[in-house]
Amino acid sequence: MLANENVEVPKEQNEPPKTGKEKYTVTTNSKTGLTEEEEKKLKENLDNGFTQKMNQKIKIIQLKDETKLFTDKDVESTETLFFKGCENCKFVVAAMSTKICIEKCKDCSFIFNGKVITQVQELWNNINVNVFNNTVIKTVQVDLCNGAVICFNKTDSFNRVVWAATEKLKIHFKDKEAAHHVVDTGITEMKKLNPTINEKVDQFIVRLIKNKVTEKVDLRNELIIRLDNGFPTTEREEREFQRRQEANLQKLTNELLGKNIHLGRRKDIGPKIRRNDPCKCGSKKKYKNCCGSDL
Repeated sequence: MLANENVEVPKEQNEPPKTGKEKYTVTTNSKTGLTEEEEKKLKENLDNGFTQKMNQKIKIIQLKDETKLFTDKDVESTETLFFKGCENCKFVVAAMSTKICIEKCKDCSFIFNGKVITQVQELWNNINVNVFNNTVIKTVQVDLCNGAVICFNKTDSFNRVVWAATEKLKIHFKDKEAAHHVVDTGITEMKKLNPTINEKVDQFIVRLIKNKVTEKVDLRNELIIRLDNGFPTTEREEREFQRRQEANLQKLTNELLGKNIHLGRRKDIGPKIRRNDPCKCGSKKKYKNCCGSDL
């Protein structure tokens, strides 16, 4: 065979000839409008949390005057447990689940021993509920409740409680070494300490915060504020950020212009509070012995 000789490649008998308009065949999903390839790429790029949310199952529990134990036979690990409208019940959950939701329940107690994959609980519009977490629950959201006691077995199993428009909220720990960490609060009490609070909008966050002066860890209840760019934070965090910026700017000024130039400090945000006033977090301590102790 010569190098310049033309060679014909035989075509398959059943393959129809392609025109310029029929070069590509695209199959779309009528529900999403995406091609199969685009859907595949989209699913690959979705973060795990969103994928879990889309695929999760919901198990709704609506009971009255009952005591119920949930085991692995009753609950699938992919299910969100949704306790809705329960009254005068006691629940013990030993099974693994994806998430916990408690809505419109009254005079109920909940004991969670099984693993919660997302480590999230949501409580909404409940009356007199007691929640005991003997498993890791890093985030609890509490809204529109009247009487909610949330107990964590130890500090390592806890990260934050975000709450709003709630009365008689108590957060504490079962571990003896952490028994002194207690927040007992409510929206009415917080409005007395800070009349500018809007109960329909404002949220609070409860976390364990290390005091930079005493190096002790305190359970603090703080008002969530939003900066001009919409970023959620607290007055303490905003104040610490500004102090770091001022220190860095002062250091740069000293290096460039000498140590005789001192920059002024930015005025703290929020209403001014005296050191001997009750702390605005609702701890019933003086401000200087609580949130103001590390200023």
